[in-house]
Amino acid sequence: MRIYVHVREKVIALECGDGTQDVIWLGNAAMVHYDSSFGRKYGSPKCIQKEGGITCDPDARVCDLLDDNQHVFAVLDTDDDDENEATP
Repeated sequence: MRIYVHVREKVIALECGDGTQDVIWLGNAAMVHYDSSFGRKYGSPKCIQKEGGITCDPDARVCDLLDDNQHVFAVLDTDDDDENEATP
């Protein structure tokens, strides 16, 4: 099973095996890849969302909630700050 996690402008493909990991694992694993690419530490995401902004239960299993090759979005605490800074 493969899930594509969007972290800001980057898309990270994660191999999930049979998908028995918790959804929060997707966010944490994606952040490891994202942080190493940019040399910064953002910590764990605030939540994982499906397309359409539907927030995923962080304790649900990936295989029970998502489909193979599905795209999800890691929302970071700092994303709110960035939006506020961009607003005049």
